[in-house]
Amino acid sequence: HTAGAEHFCKGYKGAKGAAASSLKDYLSNLPKQVTHFTEGSAEFDEYRDCALRDAERSLFLSVSHYRRALDLMTTGSAPWAHVTLYYGGFYAAQSILTMFGGWLDLPKVWVDVSAANPTQQELRIHKKPPPGNKNIRGSHKWFWHLYYLGCQSIAATVDPPLNFAVLPVQKDPYWLIDSRNEINYDSYWAFELADGFSKKFNGATFPACLPGKLNTQYQVAEAMIILACRYAKAFNLGTDAIHILAGAIARHESLKQLIYDVVKPELEMKTKKAEVLV
Repeated sequence: HTAGAEHFCKGYKGAKGAAASSLKDYLSNLPKQVTHFTEGSAEFDEYRDCALRDAERSLFLSVSHYRRALDLMTTGSAPWAHVTLYYGGFYAAQSILTMFGGWLDLPKVWVDVSAANPTQQELRIHKKPPPGNKNIRGSHKWFWHLYYLGCQSIAATVDPPLNFAVLPVQKDPYWLIDSRNEINYDSYWAFELADGFSKKFNGATFPACLPGKLNTQYQVAEAMIILACRYAKAFNLGTDAIHILAGAIARHESLKQLIYDVVKPELEMKTKKAEVLV
């Protein structure tokens, strides 16, 4: 619940060492006998610091993808705009999950919250997938399957305009990854999306002008990113994770400086343009 997430986020202590490393590596390297973290223990504090850093990095990346997708809103790159928005939503969902204490890197390892009450929190570490889901293939399908299951506990508290952030598209938890795969790996469907974009796009009515799946993906990504940002603000999420890029300044300043106020380098003349215009 949100009170538990707020408590979890406010507990950041800035530990160094393993807590300042990759969360995925941290969990993968845990001894097999470690099956839970209990609040008040050094292990819980270390995991929490590592997880909150990951949540803030994921939040940053989600906003970056959201902004960069706008640069791809042309016929020739519309399919990659879709893929970029997919990852914007993915990073936002990952940030949300981690702010609540969980983590998913299935089928290798996952963490769920077995007790969420402040001062009595407990997290369980699992080294194999949940039972009864043998037909799920791929880490992203696992991610969305468990993400949407977890969102059932907070869906009623989410602002209705952001329902796309917590409810699966067309009641299908795999819609996002299936659509991404179709457009990313099948040139026919990539061109179908580009063709639809060329016929419908109108900057004056953006984003309503976006066609079909690109429109849906935009709405989902935007809702997830806004929800993640609202939670980060409400829960006082704050770590040193993005100081490596912009120094010890406020997160909103880092986002503004590194994502929105960026002057893009003029690189076209540095490429082999004449070689590819065949």
